[in-house]
Amino acid sequence: MDQRELARLLIKVAGLLIAVYALIDLPYQIASVFGLFHQNTGRDLWEIIKIPTFWGMTISPAAISFGLGLSLFFGGGRIVNRYLVAGSSDVDARAGQLQGLEEVAVAVLGIYLLTGGLIDAARLIAQLLYNAATLKNSFSEILAMSRSLDWMISTAVRVAIGVALMLRGHALVALRRGLVGLRPMADRQ
Repeated sequence: MDQRELARLLIKVAGLLIAVYALIDLPYQIASVFGLFHQNTGRDLWEIIKIPTFWGMTISPAAISFGLGLSLFFGGGRIVNRYLVAGSSDVDARAGQLQGLEEVAVAVLGIYLLTGGLIDAARLIAQLLYNAATLKNSFSEILAMSRSLDWMISTAVRVAIGVALMLRGHALVALRRGLVGLRPMADRQ
């Protein structure tokens, strides 16, 4: 198994995990959002499922995660071919094989963080729309009531780190290798 095959496998497994987690998390999200709506409005299930923001807070995050997971699973080969350009048949490529796999692993971690950030953003937007529709208050009061400011900052940081890892993961791997190279030889054994 060469570098490209291992990288494809890593991306496909990550995509499968993201898609499966979306399906596993969906019943919990539906139940928790239903509880929130029922507590705030006193409506029963059949009235709540008619509210569009209910679906925005439950189905859209799961759909984003599931879609991205399937994209990684079925598009893993294209991702590897685009980001890993060196062949693995020559000596130089075998020497850099671990570095290439590290870069792919960091990029997959970035994709995972970006996916989580997009899911949180979808939930946040749906919650803000729900609060705006039901509370009829000013935007600053809606933000204060829905504990959204910390959630917005957390989501923005998650998206930013995810994008940075996806686009600049090779620089992080090079930095780690450079720092490891600075250690004395006695510490490396």
